Amino acid sequence: MLVSIIIPYYKDKKNIFYSVKSAINQSYRNTEILIIDDENSNESKRHLSNIKNTSTKIKVISTKKNLGVSQARNLGASHASGNLIAFLDSDDIWKKDKLAIQVDFMKKNKIDLCYTNYYALKGKKIVYKIKIKKSLNYNQLLKECPICCSSVLFKRDILIKNKFKKLKTKEDYELWLRIAKKKYKLGGANKFLTCYRVRSNSLSTNHLNKLMNALKIYNKYNNFGMIKSILYVIRLYNNAFMKKYL
Repeated sequence: MLVSIIIPYYKDKKNIFYSVKSAINQSYRNTEILIIDDENSNESKRHLSNIKNTSTKIKVISTKKNLGVSQARNLGASHASGNLIAFLDSDDIWKKDKLAIQVDFMKKNKIDLCYTNYYALKGKKIVYKIKIKKSLNYNQLLKECPICCSSVLFKRDILIKNKFKKLKTKEDYELWLRIAKKKYKLGGANKFLTCYRVRSNSLSTNHLNKLMNALKIYNKYNNFGMIKSILYVIRLYNNAFMKKYL
């Protein structure tokens, strides 16, 4: 079963080599790697061309203009040949057996979307660990989002039918909620197989953006009233803080 690995790229020359290397070195060998060049500069073209030359598995797809991570992932999915899709951000890395364990887990448990435990790294230091639940449904996901996007492996046809919304942050959380609401089966492989890199200059660390997009997800995309949406945002961040640091 072919796994298409989608890696959006934008001004991350420092980290992407290690990200791609972790994808190439997977013990599960039936893969293709699609790097979406959302920077599309002369520098990114040169750098990604050098990376592409390291493996015949790699394809580089350039955007005509900066689309943002949501649309870059959607573009990657439209070019993917695999039955399964895995996302890997350009600054994150995988353990060697990540895909092999997930593919096996999905087959045995008839899962539509599989996620893993993950470490959050700042430099070489682990700042927190997230241990996931064996399964998650829509109501559980409304309370918390323990799923790291770079840990996810799921069926390609799900993403073709349910594309990422154009959000600057939390676009993955909105998609997981939408998928869960449609009764797709979400399950977790209880192993630390993904390393998420915390960076001070990344969009995901912009707390105001995160708060506003969480509010938008509850209010606009899940049709909650404003007061209910605010209460859900408070609960979401309280649960995230407790899970990470307590």
